[in-house]
Amino acid sequence: MEEYITRDIHIINTETGIPSFETNRGRSWIDLTLCNSKRTQNIRRWTCGEESRADHKTICFDIESRGFEGNAKYFTQKRYNTKVDNWGTFERNLVKNLVKKFECWTDPYNLTECDRALSRKVNHCTYIEVTHKPSSAITAVCDA
Repeated sequence: MEEYITRDIHIINTETGIPSFETNRGRSWIDLTLCNSKRTQNIRRWTCGEESRADHKTICFDIESRGFEGNAKYFTQKRYNTKVDNWGTFERNLVKNLVKKFECWTDPYNLTECDRALSRKVNHCTYIEVTHKPSSAITAVCDA
C-alpha cells in the first residue's frame, strides 16, 4: 500500500479522533480516503461521522469545483438528473429491485401485492437490512 500511495496518491484523512471502524472487539482508523495531487487541493471538510454502515463509519467530504464564473461549487455526493421524464420506468425498475433485494416472490407489476409482501418482509428485518436494502435498490436504479 505504501508503494502505491507514493505514486502521486495522497491520503486525505484528517485526525478526528473518531475511528473509522469499530466493533465490540476493537476499533481502528483503517479506512483511507485516497486522491491524486491534482484533486487534493479541491477536497474540503473531510470528516469521519458517528453514523455507521455495518462496522465502518461514514466518511464524508466535499469536492470543490470552480465554475466558469469563478464561483465555487460544492458536490457532497453523487448527483442524478431528475429532469428526465422516465418516472414510470424508474418506478417499475425500483419495484423489481426492491422485490429482488427483499426476496419477495411476487409479481413486480402488481403494486398492491408487492406493497403487502414488502411490508411483511420489512417487519421481520434487522435495522441494517431495512436501511441498506432500500438504499442500495434506489442507488442501483438511479445508476441504471
